[in-house]
Amino acid sequence: MMFNCCTGGVLPDMSAFANLEISAVYAYDAPVGDGTFCESLPGVASGQETLENALTDGEDPAKVFYTVYGRDQQGFAEALHDADTLEDAKKIADLIISKQKHLSETAVI
Repeated sequence: MMFNCCTGGVLPDMSAFANLEISAVYAYDAPVGDGTFCESLPGVASGQETLENALTDGEDPAKVFYTVYGRDQQGFAEALHDADTLEDAKKIADLIISKQKHLSETAVI
């Protein structure tokens, strides 16, 4: 399995991570210059917020994806894998936890 947010597709040393999180993310073109910005959409993956309410007029729901993050004991997060759907992100998180027994449950935020 290749993890598309990790160098060489390989998970980093996971010993410092306490848990995993999944968040919806909206990707959009930078207003000036080249590149893409990514904005977290809190509450969408957990169902506390609808995608329609999280996006503003004119934002394309097709540009939303779901990222699995590792959260360390100091509270810092590192992106591990981007998935097209929440279901796929949950499968990835389950796979990581199956190989990293020290991780607690996955938080869907």
